[in-house]
Amino acid sequence: MGTRIGQRRSSTIVGSSGKIAHDNLTDYPIFMDIVHHEIHEGSVYQYTATYSLGDEGQKLFSIVTPDTTTWVHLNIPGLLTARGANANVAIYHSSVVDSIGTGVTTIANLNANYGISHVASVYEDPTTITNTGTLLHREWLASGNKTGATTSGRNEVILKQNATHLVILTSEGATNDLATILQFYDLTNI
Repeated sequence: MGTRIGQRRSSTIVGSSGKIAHDNLTDYPIFMDIVHHEIHEGSVYQYTATYSLGDEGQKLFSIVTPDTTTWVHLNIPGLLTARGANANVAIYHSSVVDSIGTGVTTIANLNANYGISHVASVYEDPTTITNTGTLLHREWLASGNKTGATTSGRNEVILKQNATHLVILTSEGATNDLATILQFYDLTNI
């Protein structure tokens, strides 16, 4: 028996590799990027803020990850936006700080149907940095650009487990308005 236009079909096909999602109306298979999937799963989180910095002024964040099999993936696009002058962002792991900073409490889940239950802890303005750690990623933003350019294939870094990470935003001009989006998702390592 054929399917009429507008009639619902099965939402999955079971094969040897598991289930493949299909659109209920067209029966086309549904493929989505892992980050988009994680938004649907309720495990993508974001902190957004703006800052005015002078020449060589910096804004620092520390991200602390637990010793679990749930790994934190930090998304790079949009991490830094500048208006007025050049700027750069650097991400380090295994950083050593004496004062972790002030806890960020305004982290949002990008799926508003879920609560906040991320595994990473995010802090602003860590102080007494005795070792910045190992550089994971750096990018520069030329004046007038909207966002920084990346060369990463996935445009993300996986943060080391059970470690402190530093994100350092640096202004390269006398007057610079910077915006940052710290966006990350939790994914259990299999």
